[in-house]
Amino acid sequence: MADLGDLRARVRSLIHPVPGAERAFAEAIGLDEIKLSKSLGGSRRFKAGELMAIAEHSCVTVNWLINGSDEVVAAPAASSEIIRSRDRTASAAAKPGTRRMILEMAWRLIAKFGYRNVRISDIAAACGTSTGTIHYYFATKDDVLNESLQYNAKLSFDRQIAELDAIDDALQRLKRLVDLQFPAVGLPRDEWSVCLQIWNEAPLNTAVRSLHLDSYNHWYRMVAMTIRLGQEQGVFREQDPDDVAIRLAALINGLGVRVFTEIPGSSTLSARRHIYEYIENTLTRPFSN
Repeated sequence: MADLGDLRARVRSLIHPVPGAERAFAEAIGLDEIKLSKSLGGSRRFKAGELMAIAEHSCVTVNWLINGSDEVVAAPAASSEIIRSRDRTASAAAKPGTRRMILEMAWRLIAKFGYRNVRISDIAAACGTSTGTIHYYFATKDDVLNESLQYNAKLSFDRQIAELDAIDDALQRLKRLVDLQFPAVGLPRDEWSVCLQIWNEAPLNTAVRSLHLDSYNHWYRMVAMTIRLGQEQGVFREQDPDDVAIRLAALINGLGVRVFTEIPGSSTLSARRHIYEYIENTLTRPFSN
């Protein structure tokens, strides 16, 4: 759980201390100015989606907003590479915005058309800019595509951190973590498309293989830490958290692929049922004597 006072202080540090800045900040993140003021004052809690919007607009991570560091919960390598210095000036903040747009468009094109089918000209067209602008930020196509994959990992990690922070109970945290993994309409489905392509590219591409390892380690450690928390709370029975995390991650990945590829009889609802039953039988149900 975040220290709310520290969280508010970090959000305030992102708002330039000039007249009208708070109003402009609220407008930029799509939040009512009164709600922003209440959240900064402590009478209202920032919601997960709002933390995501603040992080994206300000070029920081949700992990940094909540914990004060990108290293607290196994942040993927993308966090340090993509997210620039927090000691920004107004002029410096504009460049990450363009860079972020390029990465956003690139990974969405990868999700739609495939890693090997996206061209620099496609990214430029999606951004409404020129190929020269893309090359200003990225020397090669591989550079922009691979960093866009890191960007995708960062988005997924940020969403998990934002969603889980307000949940104290380890069982509910684990179930919410499961819910966040399944392909559905919109962002999670696009992330699964990219994830499957990372798996496909990893054996052939060392850069993608490294990204895959970082992303998997983050996911695995998040699950294992949640299991350890549940054992500390007395809601999960004692067993090796790492072994359980490996099996649970494998089950989620396998069922997720079935849902994403629309294998007959598969659905998000049935996949969740299988995983919830596994959690009950493996983690919460006492061993038989």
